[in-house]
Amino acid sequence: MNDGDAMTFLAVDVYPGSHAYFVLDVNNVDYVYETAHTDTSPIHIYVLRLSKRKISINRQRQLDATIAKRFRAMHNGHGDDPLPLLDDFNRTVEYHSPRGLRR
Repeated sequence: MNDGDAMTFLAVDVYPGSHAYFVLDVNNVDYVYETAHTDTSPIHIYVLRLSKRKISINRQRQLDATIAKRFRAMHNGHGDDPLPLLDDFNRTVEYHSPRGLRR
């Protein structure tokens, strides 16, 4: 990365088994925490696969809209929780102050 570059660890979803999904924001100057729950911009998705034999990273355009929708829902549900947001589906996920319930 160069001197003006920025990377922020935004969120993680953990699912039963061996799957976890991380959202990293790399040089996205348009990301605004306060309005992320209403942002309909697509997120460019890259999938990192780790195995004993090979590590690969591939662009997955078909996931852009789906992951963006999930990330908006996380922002809404977590309210003003600090980053990174965490949803661990190995237990019941509860949101205590969703943004959508505010007046």
